[in-house]
Amino acid sequence: MIVVPRLLRDTLMVWLAHGGHQGIDKTKYRLRSEVWLPRMDKDVEKFCRVCHGCQVTSGFEPTEPTSRGFPPRAPWQDFGTDLLGPLPTGESILAVVDYYSGFLETKTEITPCCMIFGRETRSKLPELKRETVGVPGEEVRERDWSSKLKDKAYADLKGGATPKSIRVGDTVLVKAEKTNVLTTNFNPDPFKVVHKTRSEVTLRNEAGIELKRNTVFVKKYNEHRDVSNGNDDQVVQAGSAVQVDEAGASKIPETTVVPMPKEIPGMSKTD
Repeated sequence: MIVVPRLLRDTLMVWLAHGGHQGIDKTKYRLRSEVWLPRMDKDVEKFCRVCHGCQVTSGFEPTEPTSRGFPPRAPWQDFGTDLLGPLPTGESILAVVDYYSGFLETKTEITPCCMIFGRETRSKLPELKRETVGVPGEEVRERDWSSKLKDKAYADLKGGATPKSIRVGDTVLVKAEKTNVLTTNFNPDPFKVVHKTRSEVTLRNEAGIELKRNTVFVKKYNEHRDVSNGNDDQVVQAGSAVQVDEAGASKIPETTVVPMPKEIPGMSKTD
């Protein structure tokens, strides 16, 4: 059996099993074929989750659930604007649509009766009188809102949407533009989240570049931490003092950590 010191386990993962950043399963498979380590599966999972290369080449996360805004209860509470054009004359028209009505309403200067008969009527026609029984507008809006909520729940279920825990101050990776088959899924330069509104986030990197993206195109970035000792809060570096426990002996007060060797004797790098 090969005995590997705890401080060299990260190096063993990199040299023996983690070449090519092929993910958690491949790393576990390569390690099991050569060595056995205590807590090996858990250490491999932690190592791959904080590996920069694995995060850049990993797949995309599921989409976030869609959000529905409450419908307006009066005209011109919410409205949308857009430019219509360019027209053949080179000009554009600013179109404004009220979300309460949903459709544009137009009318002519001539009454329908005058357009049909060519004259105005002096009185109403009693034989054409009829009573209109309609549904109250509030009931129609509630029924429409209930139908939209059902459609939203169905779309989120079929699409496998899951909420994301991205907050202001988190470090994220941005989806990269695909230029060739070797392009990674995410840009290797991380960004900081400076503002978030629903599913839209504003990002900024160290160079001061700001981007606005939907949360579908970003992924939370896990910064590298020491995983060899099973404690995420402590990072052991060369020259730091540590406490060592040995079975059947008294505790050694302090032990200085020696620098980690760049190469392990008798072991070749495996891609």
